[in-house]
Amino acid sequence: MNMNSYEKKLLKYKQYDSLLINGRISDFMSKPPITLTREATMADAKALMRDNKISGIPIVDVDGVLVGLISLENIIIALEKQQINDPIEKHMVTDVSHLMENMAVSTVMSYLMTHGYHRYPVVDDKKKVVGIVTQGDLMLHLYTQLGNIYMHNKRREELLMPVIHHLDSDTKMDENSFSYDIDTRDMDQAGKGSTLFKKFLQEREVPVDEVRRASISLYEAEVNVVLHGSGKGEIKGYLVNDQIFMVVVDHGPGIEDIDLAMEIGYTTADDEARKRGFGAGLGLNNIKQYTDKLIIISSSHGVKIEMVVIPERKK
Repeated sequence: MNMNSYEKKLLKYKQYDSLLINGRISDFMSKPPITLTREATMADAKALMRDNKISGIPIVDVDGVLVGLISLENIIIALEKQQINDPIEKHMVTDVSHLMENMAVSTVMSYLMTHGYHRYPVVDDKKKVVGIVTQGDLMLHLYTQLGNIYMHNKRREELLMPVIHHLDSDTKMDENSFSYDIDTRDMDQAGKGSTLFKKFLQEREVPVDEVRRASISLYEAEVNVVLHGSGKGEIKGYLVNDQIFMVVVDHGPGIEDIDLAMEIGYTTADDEARKRGFGAGLGLNNIKQYTDKLIIISSSHGVKIEMVVIPERKK
């Protein structure tokens, strides 16, 4: 599977496009929401907007259900008519455009472009207000996700492009097989085994594209062991009839939902790991993209990932 420039661009597009497909409003909405009841006055709304530097407030009933909205424009009109001490109920908009908490990011973008409002209440299936989404919230979310992808890919390329490690005692190789023990929770050590495997393939004059695809796939699997699998596992690699076989086993808690884990953007990594270029939620999906065969077996005792990279001429 020699990837031309178009295919590489398409792979990147799929990564970025998935941010819109898989992201949900609940991932980035502002919460808890700032609300008022209809019994409050317009003066209360004015003060709340001023103190919180916001331009709109959802109005809810005693159960938190959305019943209206007061905007900055409503406040200005009430001031002009000297009605600023009126109950909110007299001035609120009752036909309120709102979003559901499980809506996709693409839907939020559509609302913002179609209706032109800058702020939307977010409600649950009982129409209770659970958050607020603004244009700023959306842009910050997209920038953060794009940054995570960039850092993830940059980290991987920096580690795999130069072969900077030397073979050490925990690496055992014969002519066509490779083995490496993963035993670290140090994220700075993540990728050491895949770097050594890249060198193993290069020494056997494996074509550049196959080396690249195999080392990227193995890197993603190795990082998952360090980040999610308790830091203990094994890598096995084999070169058979020009085909590259890789097996990664970890002794962690296993993957609860493999289909969900395959989605770009899904991750259980903490914020600190993401800032350092890990846990962007790309691992298993990238493995699927760069290998020709992939099998993932998960249980409460750990995860086993089997990967095969086949040269183009063999297909």
